[in-house]
Amino acid sequence: MQKLFPALTGLNIRGSNVMPMAVVPQVFLGGSAQHLRLCNLVDVEFPGIWKLLLTTNHLVTLHLWDIPHSMYILPEGMATCLSTMPSLESLSIGFQSPESPHNWPDQPNQRLTCVVLPSLTDFQVQIISKYIKDFVSWINVPLLDMVNINFFDEPMFNIPQLHNFLARIEKFKAHCWGAVTFWGYAIEFQLELGFLSFAILCDMIAQQLLSMAQLCGSSLPLPSALKHLDIHKGLPVLGQQDTLGDPQWLDFLHLFTGLRDLHLGKRVAIHYAYALQELAWERVTEVLPALQNLFIEGLKSLEPAGPTQEALGKFVTA
Repeated sequence: MQKLFPALTGLNIRGSNVMPMAVVPQVFLGGSAQHLRLCNLVDVEFPGIWKLLLTTNHLVTLHLWDIPHSMYILPEGMATCLSTMPSLESLSIGFQSPESPHNWPDQPNQRLTCVVLPSLTDFQVQIISKYIKDFVSWINVPLLDMVNINFFDEPMFNIPQLHNFLARIEKFKAHCWGAVTFWGYAIEFQLELGFLSFAILCDMIAQQLLSMAQLCGSSLPLPSALKHLDIHKGLPVLGQQDTLGDPQWLDFLHLFTGLRDLHLGKRVAIHYAYALQELAWERVTEVLPALQNLFIEGLKSLEPAGPTQEALGKFVTA
């Protein structure tokens, strides 16, 4: 396996969660794979992959997931690797942890020219915000059709570079439908049936909402243009976590001032109602000022005279 395979077009190596991480030697494939079209490495330690990728001029699909810390590569190096792949259509890069080198430069290397990926349509990453700040500043993807970004949780999200990156893509300029899903271990925000999605890996709902509000506020082109929002999946039952009345619910929805339709699941409605109760009467109308339709799943099963019905009724009346 240390010799050249000049006709090789597909490489798929997956590790196992119940076994020690597989280690691929530096001289694997002789360090060259000129005709490779698909490369899929998951949970594998292969430090030589970056040099190998510099020889793959015909690569169409690159999927590197659960990359260990020993294989960490700075955004500049990643962009350099991609510069040799004009045929690349699908790119997935996911690191195992948010750890990064301590000697990461504060400023990107200005000598690196912008890398154009003329064929890329599918882009998926799992990284920290600092990485995406630098990375998207160095790539141009005119045909990008789908973006999925998973962020490790951080104290603060402020990524104007991502906003500028998305604003340059024609498909992401006009959007009207969004959905929020709580997965327990993460919060996910999807735009237009999933062609753009952000996820933050965090298990506390209050922190999930705060981080997602920061992320959407700094990264989405015109969040106020959103007309329909769905929040109806995955929340815990009432009282499972200390999220009742958290103002983060209102901070998140404040981003979408143009929202006309809001669809809430039953559990979401309960949490949202408690947040509304903490709001002064005169400020209720500041929440979703353009709202015309409020859909609540399982409304009939809520206690008619209970606090949830009362808070929601107060909101609707206002």
